Amino acid sequence: MSDFYICELNDVVGHAQQFKDTHYIDLPDGRVLVSANFHSENFMERWAAQPHVEKVAHDDEAASAHCAEALKHLGVKTDHTKTEVRKLVRKVHRLFGN
Repeated sequence: MSDFYICELNDVVGHAQQFKDTHYIDLPDGRVLVSANFHSENFMERWAAQPHVEKVAHDDEAASAHCAEALKHLGVKTDHTKTEVRKLVRKVHRLFGN
């Protein structure tokens, strides 16, 4: 299952070789919400360690207030888990989070 991150589109393009597959949607603040599967655990760890890459939520944890604010136009709230975020985002991008 994919993990979700908020970052700049340049980050996604610059690290494209690390992704097995990825989808993204543009956010109102100019960043993107990324759904990513990685070629390896090492690639995932390197990606997540970038200071400007923010993971939306871990599997059963709620989205942070900062992430929920960036995704509020999609209906995301701070108590939404990754599964709930996926359902909301799929309303605008049906392949997101595969």
